[in-house]
Amino acid sequence: MELCIDTVKRAYNEGISAVALFPRINKSLKDEFGSYAIKPDNLLCKTISAIKKVVPGIGIIADIALDPYTIHGHD
Repeated sequence: MELCIDTVKRAYNEGISAVALFPRINKSLKDEFGSYAIKPDNLLCKTISAIKKVVPGIGIIADIALDPYTIHGHD
């Protein structure tokens, strides 16, 4: 996550006003329904919170589709 935060900080300092995040999670966290997607402490939620603490002015576009969270890869 630290690399992501550093990259976002550099981008913001270079004039980029928003970033898009696409989660890639461990297979062990996937299930048929994408249950990990609604957990408040999932990778995407933790990453957004961490970025906003360091770079509060950056806009964040988040992929909230279920395909990264399901074992079958569908929304």
